[in-house]
Amino acid sequence: MLCGFEYKINEGEKSPFDIMDFHRRIVNRGQLWEQSFNKLIKQDLTSNKIAELANVSRDTVIRIKNRGHLSSVQLKNKEGLMNKQKLKTEYYKEEFKKIRNIHAPI
Repeated sequence: MLCGFEYKINEGEKSPFDIMDFHRRIVNRGQLWEQSFNKLIKQDLTSNKIAELANVSRDTVIRIKNRGHLSSVQLKNKEGLMNKQKLKTEYYKEEFKKIRNIHAPI
């Protein structure tokens, strides 16, 4: 089984180990990493401990936790999530307009 780790490398670069700020080039950590990360989340460890064990920053752990433990497959389907958010926004805009019309100054 392949891990699925993907990163960007620019033309002329020979090794990812020579790239400054390599973490910014990561496109997908892969299915194995995600499974291990989700196991850590389920253990109810602190963000600092998860960051240490997963070899990522605490901010990365928090960002991943906030997105709801989405797998790479779910992330690739962002359009569905975006549509849901747009529908919610439109709903609240309409509700705001209704309230504003009810309470509009005469």
